[in-house]
Amino acid sequence: MRKSPSSSIFLFVVIFLLAILVTSAYAGSVAVRFYSQGDLVVVNRVTAQNVSPEETAVRALVAGPFVEEHRVGITSRIPAGVKINKLNISADSVEVDLSSEILVNLDEVGLGEIFDQFRSTLGDFSSITSIVLTCNGKTLSSYLPAAPIVGEPARPLVAGNAVGLSGKKICIGPSHGRVWNGSVWAWMRHDPCWSAEDVLEDLNSPRTLQFLKEYLVVDGAIFTTPRQMDTSDCCHPSTGMPWWKMCATSWLMHIGVPCSVWGTYTKNCGAETAVARGNDDIRARPLYADYVGSDIYISYHTNAGGGTGTETFRDSKMEKPAHVDNSLSLANAVHDSVINTIRNTFPGEASWANRGVKDAAGNSGEIRIPNRPAILIELAFHDHCTRDGVYLKDDFFRSVSMWAMYSGICTYFGNTPTWGKYSGEYVSDTIPTTMLAGHTYNVSITLRNRGVCWMNAYGFKLGAESGTAPFTGTTRWDVSGTVRPGGTTT
Repeated sequence: MRKSPSSSIFLFVVIFLLAILVTSAYAGSVAVRFYSQGDLVVVNRVTAQNVSPEETAVRALVAGPFVEEHRVGITSRIPAGVKINKLNISADSVEVDLSSEILVNLDEVGLGEIFDQFRSTLGDFSSITSIVLTCNGKTLSSYLPAAPIVGEPARPLVAGNAVGLSGKKICIGPSHGRVWNGSVWAWMRHDPCWSAEDVLEDLNSPRTLQFLKEYLVVDGAIFTTPRQMDTSDCCHPSTGMPWWKMCATSWLMHIGVPCSVWGTYTKNCGAETAVARGNDDIRARPLYADYVGSDIYISYHTNAGGGTGTETFRDSKMEKPAHVDNSLSLANAVHDSVINTIRNTFPGEASWANRGVKDAAGNSGEIRIPNRPAILIELAFHDHCTRDGVYLKDDFFRSVSMWAMYSGICTYFGNTPTWGKYSGEYVSDTIPTTMLAGHTYNVSITLRNRGVCWMNAYGFKLGAESGTAPFTGTTRWDVSGTVRPGGTTT
């Protein structure tokens, strides 16, 4: 049937009006995080005009991937069938009460993965600093077995006005490591930038924390960690890997730490491969801090899920609430120092992204469990392959960020760092005690680096502090290669 001109005009008007209605009904899109091959990936969801982007993101996250997304391997740790009982979004927090389906196979690993989806999705909204996940009004973590009490609680904080960290016992947890997952030995994270394990979180973290260890130990602190930091110690008998690549559970079993530290979730004190150890490993890290009686515990990680910059977590729902206030103080001190130091020191990053100090609200076992002040810092995004991921391989960035953490720890204790960001220590020289006028002498001076890396690539030159003779402004000496903290140059 041939359409009349009037009907054609009418159809055009209808289509035009529909287009206007569709355009006005949707205000944009939000990025939601699901998993693909173990890594967080971003999918977009359309935002309706009458629904806030935050609410759209939460509802889309709980609803899960589309069928088409499932077909290409995109999954969610939030079980299918979970419903939202109640959703409350305020200026700075999101509270989500979920139906009982969320408890299916819930454990420490699962809770962490669910929280990672929420925090990375809502991390796009800079005002959100707290995410509370509940089921029938109870926090999800309350459905997990409580961790045992190991050792004594941390000593009360007595803020001083001293220099250095003499006698302070500090436990640092360097991310994950190779773990038995019930069927194979596996990394807990992946290297999304395909950098030959350079930014693989499980291995990048121990490399980076070597710098923090140097700063703390030289300044008098007692450094402890639930993973091996000596890269020359080889080898784990089953994998053949150096011990520093292994998870905390494997290392603590190896050195004779009791099962009350490394086997508390499964209650299995048998062989490493007797049961999947992921849940044990999450708890082993903070429980080791309790076991050794550290003053504070810092869990160090790198981030993922599409972003950039630094964020730090504390926990308002710690199992031992006496440490909540000091944990917040520690988080603020370390986080502010990291942000300010990177902005003022690392080239091109004067506006390094400050993602804020946030509340894990019971969703991170590493800082919910310890019987002492505890924080978790996500230094940078290892899946940002052209920026953060590049920095995480750079020794100058590593030294700058770790000096910042050291300085922030000092601030928490009310003390001042012994060694500044740019500092060196005289070691020796070959200058004669007497010299004859008019004669020329070849002499050398050896200095030890006590600050951030000295690197010619970043413009470092050595000379007298005030520029006086013989090292004037025109005779400063270029640094050869990289002089790491604790290293010397002549």
